[in-house]
Amino acid sequence: MTVEAIANRLRGDVDLGYRFVISIQGFTIGVSSNSEALIQQLTSYFSHLVVNAERWDCQVEAIEGSIDLSDEGWTDWPREAGKSGRKEAYIDGENFRLIHKIKTGVYLFQSSGGVIIRGHCSANDNQVINAINAQFLNHRQHQGDQLCHASACQLGDTVAAFAGFSGGGKSTLMLHCLDAPELSYLSSRPYRGRDRCTLCRSGKPASGVGAFRGTRVNARHDGYGSESGAE
Repeated sequence: MTVEAIANRLRGDVDLGYRFVISIQGFTIGVSSNSEALIQQLTSYFSHLVVNAERWDCQVEAIEGSIDLSDEGWTDWPREAGKSGRKEAYIDGENFRLIHKIKTGVYLFQSSGGVIIRGHCSANDNQVINAINAQFLNHRQHQGDQLCHASACQLGDTVAAFAGFSGGGKSTLMLHCLDAPELSYLSSRPYRGRDRCTLCRSGKPASGVGAFRGTRVNARHDGYGSESGAE
């Protein structure tokens, strides 16, 4: 199994005629799709980052339409303690990882050339958003940043990151922090269930970068809410 073979199988003969480009701190990501509706959804979400560009640093292809890759040799991703059922399966190869989201049926193919997503993308646009955010985080790691499983906020020149296991209260703490208008919200849940930010130090005070994905909040008796939504 090669990168080219998987990419060709995922793409099929689909025409990716719709596209937009975003820029995050100068790193550009081109997003293309065969679905005009999906591009409209994503353009609205990333509206503050959309730029006019003919070339970009990384490519994301989001292909609307189901495909069956069950004949490949999948390995189930191990679940956390206390959780059951299949959530994800994956195939690792030379310079690539192919992921199957069991619940949604979406496939994500990550290689050095970017990412291809195939499945019901419009109905699961959060997974496309996650993949776009991941390209920027990958870029930051290549620049020497350390990826952290943490939520983070900033006060002036000081960055505070809150680390913990899943369900440990990182996002709940961030919701409380939002009560303080002087705090800047750096990161929470670019991946459902996994807060992500990067930290770097290079002879200067440490700095942080967060990849934000809109958090779904349900009303709760204490007024702060609890998060929900499919991963």
